[in-house]
Amino acid sequence: MFDHIKLCPKCNSTEFGEGVLMGHAALMPKGTVFSMGSTITATVCTRCGHILEMKVKEPQKFIPKHKKQL
Repeated sequence: MFDHIKLCPKCNSTEFGEGVLMGHAALMPKGTVFSMGSTITATVCTRCGHILEMKVKEPQKFIPKHKKQL
């Protein structure tokens, strides 16, 4: 699951978990008004709480319109 992350840079732990931002915390594509955006997930060190990585669940929503038409 977190194979690419070997060590927490803050506490040197090797134990990680994953979480999802709740509520209205969705990342919206820049310049859009009606997009639903995408859920944000985070990889978290379970020892110290440091967030090592954040990513969107649906990255295809961020492809600029002019690139989608190609």
